Amino acid sequence: MTRFSLSRARSQARLFMVGLLAVWACTDTAPPSAPLMTQPASAARNGARPTGGGGPTVKSTAPDSGTVDSTLSVHVFGSGFDVGSRAQWALKGVPSSKVVTNSTQFVSSTELVANISIAPDATLASYDVMVTTSSGKGGIGTELFVITAKTTALPTLGGTATANAINDGGTIAGASTDAAGSLSAVKWTMQNGSWTVTPLPGGLSGNALGINASGDIVGTNNTALPHRGVRWPASSGSAVVVSCASDVGSDVAQAINSGGTIVGYRQEASGTLQTPVGWLPGQCRQDLAALAVIS
Repeated sequence: MTRFSLSRARSQARLFMVGLLAVWACTDTAPPSAPLMTQPASAARNGARPTGGGGPTVKSTAPDSGTVDSTLSVHVFGSGFDVGSRAQWALKGVPSSKVVTNSTQFVSSTELVANISIAPDATLASYDVMVTTSSGKGGIGTELFVITAKTTALPTLGGTATANAINDGGTIAGASTDAAGSLSAVKWTMQNGSWTVTPLPGGLSGNALGINASGDIVGTNNTALPHRGVRWPASSGSAVVVSCASDVGSDVAQAINSGGTIVGYRQEASGTLQTPVGWLPGQCRQDLAALAVIS
């Protein structure tokens, strides 16, 4: 009895499978297929994107930035690296000729060390890092490395310094203290490939705050109260106080345009109120609200 029931159950199972296949064949719905292989979400984000099946992933770099006109070693982290893997820098997926990979050292399947040289005229931007294995498989980490401008320390008069403005000709205006702590308005110019600092004429204790295309510099004279806005013409060797004797309170000249118009602010004797002001060429200080046109 038991054998008869088991045999009949198996027959019914076979009939059921045949019927099920027949139903699938007569409908538009196909039987379930094998699951699709998808890339992990982390691999689809910046820094982990293989460019082909089974290729390496590039996740991060250390350091993650460098300056133009420099050579440095960069650790590249990811997975799937092998002996012979090569690292390359790119902009929007296009290899850059301004970042040259001198060598790529294999450390492990998750780390490479690339020695790179960045050209002086390399574009300031976020760069992709591409890795190609010895078998030709590639991976790319997008915008993992930032190239920035090179910072240059300006010379001082012996103490500290502040650079406040620069014109298109490359002249910089600012202030510097000497070894004794005395403050002077200064300018920096490039001479024979190096920066030179020069105190502005007049021997004033002050600060240079603005410069125009012609090289005229404006700022403030802090020698005595009230403090006065000052202009250092590029064509003259002396400082010119821009305020008139009748102007009340201290003032500061902050910027000058190519037409010689100066803007800044004045401060009441109490020191609690600052009002925007302007100086038209050859005229006394005026509140900006009272000027119809600043040219």
